[in-house]
Amino acid sequence: RDDTPAHAAGMRTGDRVRSVDGRGAGGDNIPGLLDGIAHRSVGSTVQVEIVRGDSPPQTVTFVPAAQQGAPRIG
Repeated sequence: RDDTPAHAAGMRTGDRVRSVDGRGAGGDNIPGLLDGIAHRSVGSTVQVEIVRGDSPPQTVTFVPAAQQGAPRIG
């Protein structure tokens, strides 16, 4: 979706998340890690290191927003 904080920061469908706020995001823990960061960080900055295709890793920074009382990152 184009109207999310993650998209506004530069994240795109297919990006691979390597870390969130410096914590490794490997394997099956990505959904829980991102959900935990969103809940903890509504209104504060989150840094996500991503890899897109064969490009070098890049860091995007965004601020999770609350929507209808629930945190939202993407």
